[in-house]
Amino acid sequence: MKTGVPETYLRDNSLLFFDTLPGRQAPLGSPGGAAHLSPLGVDTELVASHPQAEPHAQATCLLSQRLRREHLEHA
Repeated sequence: MKTGVPETYLRDNSLLFFDTLPGRQAPLGSPGGAAHLSPLGVDTELVASHPQAEPHAQATCLLSQRLRREHLEHA
């Protein structure tokens, strides 16, 4: 099935749910959404290979999201 999503990402997504990640006892399976999980503390190799955002960049992003949400609430 063609989804427009590169095969690399589809394969990585499958690994996240159906392979046992490092430090885990079993695959995640289908938990029914992220709200049913606590932080995993581990990523797939593809995700872990990406550089992490600088702490100030994360804070700036969170602030931007909060300001945007407040603006929409008061609009």
